[in-house]
Amino acid sequence: MTEFWLISAPNDRSNQQTWERMQAVTTKSNLSNNFKFAIPDIKVGNLDLMITLTDELGKLDIYTESVLKKIAQYTAETMEDSKDRIQENLLANGVDLVTYVTRFQWDMAKYPIKQSLVNLIEVISKQISQIESDFKSRSLSYNNLKGNLQSKEKKAVTNYGTWLKTYESLTDLVVPQSTKYGLPVNFQAVLLQPSKKQYKRLREVLNAVFKHLDGTAATSVVDYGMEIPGLNIGNQEYYSYVYFKIDLNMIDH
Repeated sequence: MTEFWLISAPNDRSNQQTWERMQAVTTKSNLSNNFKFAIPDIKVGNLDLMITLTDELGKLDIYTESVLKKIAQYTAETMEDSKDRIQENLLANGVDLVTYVTRFQWDMAKYPIKQSLVNLIEVISKQISQIESDFKSRSLSYNNLKGNLQSKEKKAVTNYGTWLKTYESLTDLVVPQSTKYGLPVNFQAVLLQPSKKQYKRLREVLNAVFKHLDGTAATSVVDYGMEIPGLNIGNQEYYSYVYFKIDLNMIDH
């Protein structure tokens, strides 16, 4: 559960006695887990001022909650592929929200208790406004970046699709369906270290995995009696995938 109730319990004789009484009436039946919430003594002023500030605090509370919910919702939307990790990224002062609330400490540097409650409310209001402004600026930059990326991805897909539809008609020398043989547009480089005595088996597995890239490669090595125009591979072995041997043995035995 992430719901908390912040209450103000009237003192009996001391703060500690009030705390112990709340513990006794709530924990014996496992009604709640309780945490001390430290609020310093603030200059509150007279009753008329308190009534006025109650209205101001109510408005500030609604405004602050709306800003925080906007940020949380936007975070969830940008992490749609990792929704199970959203809570990990909703932090306050570098800690998760539950920890922040249950271990709350008043920031004396930002909100000096020597200032009046009116001034403190004004400071908090300006801070929330700045947070909202920064959020709007950063979200706009992110949306623009995301839009540009999607546009480039769409353009790349469109260009490749256009090529597939038209390349066979470029000249009479183009082999029909020849584009499907060879490397795909996107690929991942992988460094393999063959196990001892497994070289042949590894090669067979790789040939089987990538055989769709070369319809002419019925075996692991091409018949080099057939010349490929523009490609001089001599007696090198040919595979349907890019292959480059890296030998780290720098000393001849």
